[in-house]
Parts: sequence; C-alpha cells; structure tokens
Amino acid sequence: MVFVNVGSNNKIYSDISNVTLQNNSIYIYSKDTSGTSANPQIINNTNITATGKNNYGIYSAGYVVNNGNMNLSAGSGNVGVYSVNGGTIENISGAITVGGSVPVNDEYGIGMAAGYTWTKKRFTKNLFLKDLSKLLENIINRGTINVNGQYSLGMYASGNGSTAKNYGTINLNANNTTGMYLTDKAVGHNYGTITNAAGVKDVTGVVVKNGAKFINEATGVVSLNATNALGILRTKDEGETLGIIENYGTFNITGDGSEVEKVSESKDLNKSLGKGKDKISIDVPAGATTGTIKLNDIIQSPEIVETKKLELEETQVSTIGMYINTSGVKFTKTYNRSK
Repeated sequence: MVFVNVGSNNKIYSDISNVTLQNNSIYIYSKDTSGTSANPQIINNTNITATGKNNYGIYSAGYVVNNGNMNLSAGSGNVGVYSVNGGTIENISGAITVGGSVPVNDEYGIGMAAGYTWTKKRFTKNLFLKDLSKLLENIINRGTINVNGQYSLGMYASGNGSTAKNYGTINLNANNTTGMYLTDKAVGHNYGTITNAAGVKDVTGVVVKNGAKFINEATGVVSLNATNALGILRTKDEGETLGIIENYGTFNITGDGSEVEKVSESKDLNKSLGKGKDKISIDVPAGATTGTIKLNDIIQSPEIVETKKLELEETQVSTIGMYINTSGVKFTKTYNRSK
C-alpha cells in the first residue's frame, strides 16, 4: 500500500505522475467514510500500472474522485476501484483497463466494483467489515473502462442499496467478458455506451441476477456485434428472484448466434467426482459458455464422439423482448435485433 488512511475526515490528494503495483497491492486504502461530490475525501490524479495480479487501484469507504488512468491488464484478478462501507467512487476522466480472471481461484478482473456477494473463501479477505447490512456502495463511470481479459467485468454492484451508473464507455475487448454485472438487488443505470471490439466472441452486455435491476436510460446504448453476443442475461440462484430490466434506450445486438435477452435459472455447474489421482472436476464460471475439465488438477481436452443425428421440428421463437412499465410516465422500448 502507498496511501493508508484509517482515521476520519482526512483528505488524500494524489498528484504523483505514475506508480507501479506488483502483486497483492493497493495504491490508496481508506477506511474514512467522509466526503461528498463537492468535497471528496480522495482525489486521485495519478496513473497506476500493475505488473502482477490481485491488485487494487483504490479501495475506499469514502467519496472518491478518480482522474488517473489505470492499466491493470498485465495480471489476473486486478480491480481498478472498489467502493465499500457506504462509499462512492466516481471515475471522472480516467481510463481503467483490467486483464483476465481466474474464476476457479475466485480472482476477478473488475474495472469498478461496489458492494459484495460473500463466499466462504472471500469472507475473510474483506479489509473493513463483516456486517452485510452496511454494504450500500456506489460507483459512477464518466470515463472509459476497458475489459481486456477473459471472464472479467466492466462494472460490478452487489447488495440491496448498491448502485452502478455508467455515463461513459465500457469496451469489451476479450472473449467471455461482461459490461455490467448486477446481483442481489443492486441497481444499475446505463446512460452511456457498452460495446465490444471487433473479432471477440461470447460477450455479454449486462447480467442481472437475484432481484437486481438494470435500467437502460434514454441515452443508454448497448451495442454488441460479435459471435454469440448476448445483450442481457437475467438469472438467479436457487430460491432467489430473477433480475429486472427496464429499457428506455437502445439495444443493438448482432452477430452469428447472438441474442438480445436470455433467461437462465442458475444451477451449480462446478462439480467434482472421485478422489486423489482419480478426481475429475468441471468448472463453468457464471455466465460463461465454456468450462474447464480437470483430471487430478490437470486440464483435459474432451474427446468428440459422433452420434446419430436426431431431427427436430423447427419452432418459431420471438426475438423481441420487453419490460412493461405501467407508471404512465416512462415508457419502455423494444430491443433491436438483427442476425
């Protein structure tokens, strides 16, 4: 860590030109919950580069304004900014770039994160608190987020009261990446653009899970052109409710095998069988279209077996999805889909 603030009502202004993080490091860490948009607790103008993995650019419970660029693409599990304990982090003009994720190790590359979904492994890693009722955080992007590694996320928000707002641009520059991931009753608003680079595949604009809500505002654009592109995935864990979508903006989803909206009730796809040298494990990350098979912790390539073709009658499925707002004030829009 470079800056550490465990007091209260302290200000951190970072104007150093450039800093470099290696592994398991944090540039600015603050427990201070003070600050407002007019009077931030932290202002970062420093460019941050990571050469390793599991780094955080800024980890804060207060009001933060970021103007620096963050290049965290070299390693896996790097997070640009993380808002906790009721804080707010606003990326004004910075470009935040993250690399890949290793889901089997619970390491995720995320541009901006707010709130938390607890797992047994990650519970002990939280740096501030273990009171779930306090996890009401906010992240706001007015700059650019580049998602450059597989299974990584542009913006992530979790928990009832946590919010993610995108006024800028989220670029999906690798396969199996997601623009915004909202879970456990968090709310996301898109006023800007979520799009992808040419040549990628299996990208997802937005995931809404476990009662979370995504609102594509009138100026919001989700524009994906990729093989197997998915505009929105609505999903849930067992015993939870599906995510909610309100669309007042524009969805343009194109490419072979692309879908505007998909509903999937999540099931545990991570399985293991046997013990010791005979142990077989199958790991399929949430929202992913591919998985990893291991025998005795060694990755295996499945063998393709030819079987007799089964002819099924073709069915007609509507390609238009719509959420109906009955308030009489705001009117939702249909999605645009072309093959």
